[in-house]
Amino acid sequence: MPAPWEYTLYIPHDPRAVGICRRALRDILTAHHLPALIEPAELLASELLGNAIRHTDGPAALKLRQSGPSFRLGVVFKCHAHIRSEARVTAAW
Repeated sequence: MPAPWEYTLYIPHDPRAVGICRRALRDILTAHHLPALIEPAELLASELLGNAIRHTDGPAALKLRQSGPSFRLGVVFKCHAHIRSEARVTAAW
């Protein structure tokens, strides 16, 4: 079984960052020999990051992790209007 791995991509509050994250996500999953996850992971990441940018005013982060058979993709974001607010959205395959 491959060793566990984790990536965190920090993005500014900029809609262009969504496409950049999709490309990075594709590269990461390709490098780890997970081509079957590329399309659903890109779709989920686009939706979650787009919502974070559209509905908050702060930065966000795309978090990816694989451990054993589990792959997790999550988005963490902060809203400057509520400095202490933080939301985590995670999907597992």
